[in-house]
Amino acid sequence: EIVFQFEKSDIQGTIHATAVITGLVQIGAGAVIEPYAVIEGPVIIGDNTMVRSHALIRPNSVIGSNVVIGHSSEIKSAIIMDEAKVASFCFVGDSVLGYGARMGSFSVTENRRFDQQEIKFKVNGQVFPTGMDKLGCIIGDYARTGGGCMVAPGTLIGKYSWIYTDTNVFGFVPKESLVKHRQQL
Repeated sequence: EIVFQFEKSDIQGTIHATAVITGLVQIGAGAVIEPYAVIEGPVIIGDNTMVRSHALIRPNSVIGSNVVIGHSSEIKSAIIMDEAKVASFCFVGDSVLGYGARMGSFSVTENRRFDQQEIKFKVNGQVFPTGMDKLGCIIGDYARTGGGCMVAPGTLIGKYSWIYTDTNVFGFVPKESLVKHRQQL
């Protein structure tokens, strides 16, 4: 759980008149919050970050500097590092996106198992319990998903890895991997 250490909001940047901001929120200089975006604190948004129209930033999220949160995307209890980009219509829940990571439009980080059991990370046959029933994924620095990807709870994607469009990914993806969905035409 993220613990926020500020007692009052500090909102800089440009906030559109139709944006809705509630709770404790810090928004950095040069940030732009577009029309009808909703931000529910506590939330921290860094300098020069763009929150596109109709985006929803839910409590306990930390968004770095020079980030883009796309149109109608939802961010929930996530950490998004500097220079990352979340394209339109994405859901990033209970997850970490590394420096410069990218999520293509309509991608989802699933954050709860269907059976609602504990999320466990599995790496090279070794299991790491988390003690959590809601936990999305960790996407490494400069890794990217194409549009329409589904990332299962407890997935680890190594830095510089690419997940092709419309691919479901789960488990452990080593750094510098290329993951493609194959289908018969």
